[in-house]
Amino acid sequence: MYQPSHAYEKILDVSCTLNCCLFPAMEEDGFVLVKNRRRGLRKPVNSNQSLQKEPLRGNKSAKGVEKDETEICRVRVKVLQYKEELAGSQLLTELRNQLAQHAGLSQLVSYGLGSLTAGHCTMSSRYQLAVLLHMVSIVSLPCIAFDPVFNINDINIMKQLGISVTENNDRGKCETKSKTLFFMPRCPFMLFNNLLWANWKCLKNVVFFGNDLTLLTQQMTDKEFEVKYNFIYWALKCCKRSPFAVSNTCLENVLNNSAFFSFELQRNCILDSEDLVRLEPLDTDE
Repeated sequence: MYQPSHAYEKILDVSCTLNCCLFPAMEEDGFVLVKNRRRGLRKPVNSNQSLQKEPLRGNKSAKGVEKDETEICRVRVKVLQYKEELAGSQLLTELRNQLAQHAGLSQLVSYGLGSLTAGHCTMSSRYQLAVLLHMVSIVSLPCIAFDPVFNINDINIMKQLGISVTENNDRGKCETKSKTLFFMPRCPFMLFNNLLWANWKCLKNVVFFGNDLTLLTQQMTDKEFEVKYNFIYWALKCCKRSPFAVSNTCLENVLNNSAFFSFELQRNCILDSEDLVRLEPLDTDE
């Protein structure tokens, strides 16, 4: 059974493919960042504006990685090969069937793909991107991605494949004004918790494709679950869950234990603004 890494769980500012990486703190002007004013609620911003933001310019990323056109071309071709490999697969049929159940989507947001060109999880990241490209084709919507480990080569590959990239680390506290599909394979559970908190008053706008959140019920006691991931705990009481079957062996360690989740807020889960301020998730698990 998959469990998110402790580094992810402990630090939360995260990203990932199969393993995790630390999110650096950044100011927001992408997605919709919800903040506390006292520690209070952050003023929502129109999330659609964030799709126009491009993070890095020049030949180097913040991590000092040199732009390498040969590497960009090589990896882009490899991702497209993976996409072609999946084209006639049962996985793609399953993906189409699942997406057909979520009408009215307006945009697609990806968290935690991981680096396509550096590190030891590049193959997983490339397969995840291939799946994401199929999703973009199926729903015919713009897609924006964030991962703090993206370097200049990763960003150029994403752009060449039609995916916008933002530099804004909202730690999942992204309030969406319209129905949005969040692609979050192998992301830490706290990132899901933050996203639910930010959209608690309009859960109908949120659709997840990522970790099967019900796994938490098997990993801790009911009380521990409610305390540590309170918004996931409550949201599971008003969600529609559709497990995602993975038959492709190359994706067993990339998308296994995944599911689609959509939500309808129920009366017994309604919280007012003061409650949301009081219950805002911390950025660590301490």
